[in-house]
Amino acid sequence: MTSTDMFTYTQPRDYHFSEDSILLAKYAQSHCDCRKVLDLCAGCGVVGIEYALLSKNIKKLSFLEKQTSFFKNALGKNCDYLLASKKINIEQIFISFEQYNVDEKFDLILCNPPYFNLSHNRIGNSINRSICTHFKEDFYEELFEFMSRSLNEGGCAFISCKQEEIEKRTLNKWKDFIGFSSLSQKVDVITFTMK
Repeated sequence: MTSTDMFTYTQPRDYHFSEDSILLAKYAQSHCDCRKVLDLCAGCGVVGIEYALLSKNIKKLSFLEKQTSFFKNALGKNCDYLLASKKINIEQIFISFEQYNVDEKFDLILCNPPYFNLSHNRIGNSINRSICTHFKEDFYEELFEFMSRSLNEGGCAFISCKQEEIEKRTLNKWKDFIGFSSLSQKVDVITFTMK
């Protein structure tokens, strides 16, 4: 079961998620059904909620999002409306992953981060929207470091991305932990596995 409709979600006025969020949740669920899940760069919670709606085993779903004022209201409403029938512990954390220093570990991390490298692309007029769509240099290096600290042994992460936007040195450094697949015609998915 999924929400079946992208328009079921409450979203900020000047930012709307794309089908990639739903595809990522379905992709992850087809590969694993985990108990303790983190939706990283959660936005309005689409990836984590869609995963939870498909899951039979999930017990805890944490959302980590740095844009409190932009997403807090939408995330809360979406969890209340779409996950009311699920018996899971839901946690909403409004801080960047770089500042998140909790020793908690997860079985699965789902992440639909910004797709465009600031050094290669120009940003638009909306600061909040730009934070959702563009990442700074070394973003993926910091993201992979976070995942290596935050996943249980044997845990994995699924990250939607545009592979060509990620720094080559970062891909080379983490090559033993990552693999790529196609999520859609325009978007790839990274599988990050703690061995």
